[in-house]
Amino acid sequence: TPMMMEKTASEMLAFLVGDLCNVITNLSPVKNDFRLTIDSLNDYLDTHQMPEEMRRKLREYMILSETVFRENYYRGLLARLSPGLRSVVANHNLSRLVKKLPFFQYTIRHTFPIVASRTRVVVLPPPELDQYQLTTPNPFRDEVKDATNDGRLVYPLGGGVVDRTTDRPRRRKRFRRGLVTRVGGDLKTFDVRYDDTGEIEFDVDIDRVSIPEPADAEAERVDLRAQRRLHAMLRERDQFVVTIAKLLETQLFMPRDTIVSADLTLNTTMFAVHSGKCLVFGRNAPDVLCSVELKYLDDVVGDDICMLTVGSKQPVPRHYTAIVAALTQVHSLSGEHFADVVQSGSFPVFAAHIRISGCWQHLKRGLIRKARRLRFHLPDDDPMLLGGPQHTPRILTTTPPPGI
Repeated sequence: TPMMMEKTASEMLAFLVGDLCNVITNLSPVKNDFRLTIDSLNDYLDTHQMPEEMRRKLREYMILSETVFRENYYRGLLARLSPGLRSVVANHNLSRLVKKLPFFQYTIRHTFPIVASRTRVVVLPPPELDQYQLTTPNPFRDEVKDATNDGRLVYPLGGGVVDRTTDRPRRRKRFRRGLVTRVGGDLKTFDVRYDDTGEIEFDVDIDRVSIPEPADAEAERVDLRAQRRLHAMLRERDQFVVTIAKLLETQLFMPRDTIVSADLTLNTTMFAVHSGKCLVFGRNAPDVLCSVELKYLDDVVGDDICMLTVGSKQPVPRHYTAIVAALTQVHSLSGEHFADVVQSGSFPVFAAHIRISGCWQHLKRGLIRKARRLRFHLPDDDPMLLGGPQHTPRILTTTPPPGI
């Protein structure tokens, strides 16, 4: 009957619409979980009868923290991968940030030039000489020399041998071998003395330099100890980057939030700014208003977690204040986990320099607190300046890290 047909059509339509909605809803499981979290928050606010102003603030934070929610969701997803794959993903996502951390830069700056110097390397030709340029002289030589008597020209770097009559390459030389004589201050350039001519090329870009394996070095009778020392340093560097990257967690701070409160917040967490801005007061001088720093992309607040690796190895109150100036997303590193990594013995080079950095930070903190105590005529046992017994370790004779 017509009524039965209409009922059947309505049921089929309802089934199709429901199935379509189910497909659309499941396209983004992360978004679905986030919406469920928002609903749970609304239910919590209704249950506890929160005031309207507090409701607005909590909802605003939850909505703005969707990016952080996604990062934490994906972190749980990646935890199901194998350790090797987790390391690859962490290195891909956060290696750039880890390499800009102050204690990492301090270690590399004080070890890599020493280890890399006097090491034999393979240098690729510059991009402009990767193809044959028969009319352009070699930029590293004043002139192109006749190397043979049969009408052939030799391009000393990257050119190979070219027949003058046919302009066809007969032999292509893609690289040259040499000895590193100096590492640039930016750690991205080298001065290399070439074995074939003895000439020195200055400021060779690091992307053109390849370090042969110790086995290859043995075949060429080079200094194996320097070669193996450099390879060990590079392996330790890469593993350290991956280990620290896997420990970073994502957090979000609202404007005017206080990340660090002077003499109240312990040095148990480091924050690397991913987006946004924050202000740090009183980190480098006794007078708070004379020491104001603006931290933004890839800057760090709280690198004094290095102090957890020396002395008493106990957290101490920080002597500065950090306040968020705009909506800020950070990657946080737990000081406890960081100290465990340093003390594990897996990274001897980094551990030694991190401890040196911690010693300098202990000294700096003690001097600033002492200056404030003298300036404001406070007693030595004032709890707002002491924060418990101090254990300043022996300072090693070395160059302090940047910013200390």
